[in-house]
Amino acid sequence: MQRKNLYIYSGLIAYIIGLLFTGLFTLSQGLFFCLLILSLCIVGSGIIFFKPIRRVKVFSTFFLALIIIGGFFYYHWRFPVADTLDISNQISTLNSGENIAVSGKVISNPRLNQNQKARFVLQVEKLVNISGNSQPVTGKVYVTAPLLSVKGLFPSTQVTVIGKLYQPLPPLNPGGFDFASYLEREGIFSGLSAKSVALQKEGNSWQKFLFSLRLRMIQTHVRYLDVPWGNLVSSMVIGSRAVDLDLDLQNSFRLAGLAHTLAASGFHVSLLLGTVLFFCQSLSPRQRLIIGMISLVIYATITGFYPSILRSSLMGVAGLIAIVNDRSVKSCASLLLVGVILLLINPLWIWDIGFQLSFMATLGLIVSLPPIVKRLDWLPPTIANLVAVPLSATIWTLPLVCYHFNHIPPYGIFTNILATPLVIIITLVGIFSGFIGVFIPVLGSSIALLLYPIVRLLIILVEISNKLPFSSLAVGKINILSIFLIYGLILLIQFNKWCQKYWLNLTLFTVILLTIPLIYQKFTLQQLTIMTTRDKPVIVIQNQGKNAVINLNDKNNVRFNILAFLKSQGINSLELVLINSDKTNQLALTLLQQYISIKSVIYPTKKPLKSLEIIEKNNDYIHFKLFDKTWLLIENNNNKIPSNTIKSDIIISSNVTNLEQIIALNPQILITNLFNIKQEKLDNLFANNIKVLSWENGAIQWQPEKGFISYGEN
Repeated sequence: MQRKNLYIYSGLIAYIIGLLFTGLFTLSQGLFFCLLILSLCIVGSGIIFFKPIRRVKVFSTFFLALIIIGGFFYYHWRFPVADTLDISNQISTLNSGENIAVSGKVISNPRLNQNQKARFVLQVEKLVNISGNSQPVTGKVYVTAPLLSVKGLFPSTQVTVIGKLYQPLPPLNPGGFDFASYLEREGIFSGLSAKSVALQKEGNSWQKFLFSLRLRMIQTHVRYLDVPWGNLVSSMVIGSRAVDLDLDLQNSFRLAGLAHTLAASGFHVSLLLGTVLFFCQSLSPRQRLIIGMISLVIYATITGFYPSILRSSLMGVAGLIAIVNDRSVKSCASLLLVGVILLLINPLWIWDIGFQLSFMATLGLIVSLPPIVKRLDWLPPTIANLVAVPLSATIWTLPLVCYHFNHIPPYGIFTNILATPLVIIITLVGIFSGFIGVFIPVLGSSIALLLYPIVRLLIILVEISNKLPFSSLAVGKINILSIFLIYGLILLIQFNKWCQKYWLNLTLFTVILLTIPLIYQKFTLQQLTIMTTRDKPVIVIQNQGKNAVINLNDKNNVRFNILAFLKSQGINSLELVLINSDKTNQLALTLLQQYISIKSVIYPTKKPLKSLEIIEKNNDYIHFKLFDKTWLLIENNNNKIPSNTIKSDIIISSNVTNLEQIIALNPQILITNLFNIKQEKLDNLFANNIKVLSWENGAIQWQPEKGFISYGEN
């Protein structure tokens, strides 16, 4: 029986490994992948070493190889592909800036996006262009619309949306979020920037009931707690995907290592199920099973059937069944089985961040919690568990956090230890008050009001944690092979006695092996990056560990472009920031200082620095010398620049309005946005031997050895 179970577990793990290999190999490399796995199968069987083997061993290894290969191709088979009638195929037929009308059904709850607009997914049925011609279309489209236009919309509602259809783009700046790939995994290949949304037909009564139920719970928490404290409680009860929580508050929790408290996950399901079973302990096992399953179904329905909720709910059901049958639960086996079931339903969830973090956190609690508690036996049991739970979960989720978010919260474990009691109280009272508020709103809101001091204390704890030195440590972009290596080490230390004996030495060796290349690159890299922005050019300078930023533009540019780039490069401090002293730049600077240490800020002045020599700077231009080249950043083309005093090798300008001025400066290279230059101007520049580069399709990077490289082309 044990051998049979081993084969089953090996097959389940092999399927997951096959899905993970899709992060290393594309479908076009499928033949090479098959040959590689089959070769490893032969090596694993011991054939090439001429060792005597049994047939069952060869067959088992070969069968596992087939499962790995099957998982790999199953993922690609299930990967969404646009059909011939998909609305994304109409983008090329439309004129630039042309408005269209699209009719269809809303299939996701409208939410607030990071630009303070509403966003939702529309299942399209019909398209009408500007000339009035209509045609049937299929597929899904990502819609952004004014907030007021989506009031009262919920899934299954029929609407007509008027706006501009566009193709989602990959990230134009290094470190940026690949939103196009994210939408593609959801089967969405186009976006629609809506001017108006018109209701055609109200949705079905079930979806309306769920929408009203969620809204009623949120209103219960917000009525007396107000915004954002009431929204925070709602987020900790039904998840941030169902609540429009303040963006800065979300980021502060993420920086403190408490992002999991804002997402409905296994922690919330375990807390809910444990509370229900505690109050039902006097009932029979069968009654407890029924009540527990009803609670899980209701909670999963309210929060949404997301991967992390499905995983924890299915494991909860397994635990309830074990209680009825008076049997113990094999936690690892249950977790593995539930994970594979979900990945058979949708193999694309293997790259869902919520699924990954939920799975690894649960695995950490199962395998690492007992030994950690044992080592903390010198502490009182309650405190030992309070320390061991976040520590065991963090060990298994930290590599994923580094990989996906490019940063580490150094005080995350301590913050979690202090925050856990507060989170438990807020979640339980929030669930209870929300339930009461569905039937008696004022009473539910009154109960929720009792949480005010606890919510405030939690927010203060997060603020203190984020204000500590090095509260968020950028680690740079980590290779996926490094992640596999780290988890391989964790597994060896967990299950191999020899590795357990030398766990500290192995950990230090792995950390040194992974960090030395990153440190070497950081202190030898010479690079200048001109980022793709809508406003003035933003320049990031990296010169052997000395980093500087020229221009910030606005808060959105800092939040979505600059910070993402700095984290991906492992930059935690800036030598200087050069900006103009206007209100927009000041607000952007304040936001940047919350995440990055800045040694000096320079306004229009003349000041030499070790890594960057500023020749001249004012509100119109910045003339500086770097990497043995002279650079001129023109910020205002309406003012003439004395051509006899500024000689530059490279000119950077967002809009060439005075062509004669540029030609008179006689640069070797002009870096601009080609979208703003007419063809005759471009020909004139070429005629004067001026090379033109554009950041329209991606950031422009310069290195001494490689010269200029377009990130978009890479």
